[in-house]
Amino acid sequence: MVTIRQLAELSGCSRQTVIRALHDTGRISPDTKQRILELAALYQYKRPVQEMRADGTSARGIALMTTRIGYPPFNAYLMKGVAEVAFEHGFHLTLMESHNQLTHIQRAFFALEEIDVKGVIALTGHEKPIPKRTVLDLWSHGIYLVAVDASTPIEVATDRVWTDERQLADLAISYLVELGHRRIAYIGPSSADRPVGRTYAVRERLRQQGLPFDWFVDSGLWFGALDEQEFSTAIMHMLRAKNRPTAVFCFSDDIAALVLLLAHRLQLSVPERLSVIGCANFPMSQHFIPPLTTIDQDPMEIGRQAMALILTHIDGGQEPALCPPSTIAVPACLIKRGSCARPSRE
Repeated sequence: MVTIRQLAELSGCSRQTVIRALHDTGRISPDTKQRILELAALYQYKRPVQEMRADGTSARGIALMTTRIGYPPFNAYLMKGVAEVAFEHGFHLTLMESHNQLTHIQRAFFALEEIDVKGVIALTGHEKPIPKRTVLDLWSHGIYLVAVDASTPIEVATDRVWTDERQLADLAISYLVELGHRRIAYIGPSSADRPVGRTYAVRERLRQQGLPFDWFVDSGLWFGALDEQEFSTAIMHMLRAKNRPTAVFCFSDDIAALVLLLAHRLQLSVPERLSVIGCANFPMSQHFIPPLTTIDQDPMEIGRQAMALILTHIDGGQEPALCPPSTIAVPACLIKRGSCARPSRE
């Protein structure tokens, strides 16, 4: 079956022109429209089958792309928030995984141009920014894009709903400093040069407190191409150091769980000899030994706000490329449990 992109190549027209001809919308000359329709009939073009509502009208679709569906729990709760608002307003949800790969993201976005999707909410978790051309292609098909989290870099300004990373970093670092810690480690992505990212925010908050950014382990060793053993070795090396940190702030609760395990193996009691803070407030984190102090980012609210932003654009009827980009920061909250205490005198 021929696609819209292939029809555009065959007709020598833009994809937007092909869409106008097939859907009988917008300005297009009769001759061009006739040529495109004849090619569509010749090559047996068929619109993808859409889910139907009870009243017989076509349901409207929203695509949600996350690094993985359902894991970590942040993604699952984000999806729940999006679905809550989407279903309430008669939208169906298409789920996609990015696998942290830009090429995979671009292929998925290309596929969305062929179906009835009104918007994309993306949490993609990759380093290289999504190219401007890819975003413009989505916009040219009338598809709105909302980026979620700082781990969705894009070359062009677009709508974004995320955690205020500076506020998040301030919650963790200020709490540890108030407890008396001065040697604070951070385990997270290596993108410290990205001003909107968590690593950058942590480094800057430490600097403001007059503290060094000397204890750092790149979580890319785990999330990237290398294996958990090498990641664990890097953490163990840091915790064995003579001038080791007395507290560790982790990018996520699953990393914090690994730190708790490795500290146990090294006989570093938590929180007596090492304080640990996670991030995301995974449901199981309250059952860690000891229960994990963490930061709740409220992913359900992030999902609700992202979906509501798309609904606002749809109701306004403005073309995606003409919508002024909006940024919504959802506040984070420190959840104090049993994994942090004042540093011991060793």
